[in-house]
Amino acid sequence: MIGAPETQVAGAPSASLPRTSGQNATMTTAHPLVEKALALQPLVRERAQAAERAVAPDAEVVRAMAAAGLFAMCVPASLRGSEADPLATIAIIEAISEADGATGWVLMIGAETTGIG
Repeated sequence: MIGAPETQVAGAPSASLPRTSGQNATMTTAHPLVEKALALQPLVRERAQAAERAVAPDAEVVRAMAAAGLFAMCVPASLRGSEADPLATIAIIEAISEADGATGWVLMIGAETTGIG
């Protein structure tokens, strides 16, 4: 319920996770795709305004994310994907989102719906 106070179940682990971005924070995972996503941040930032004006994801950025394997992060390894765990997946999406939120959203939808269709 919105506005309801948080409750902690006795003996349950805390639901809070360490911050993965921002001042004085470190990534929670060392997955190789996190480094690839971080390396794409300058391109994502550079093309963000063009994508905004076009009201569509920037094709160059989408191709770069695909070439880096970011869209296959949730695909099982048996199908040639990266099979990233949930924390790595969040860190990868977060790295792109720090550069441009809309592009991070595109990555999240593209990566997490690979099994549909």
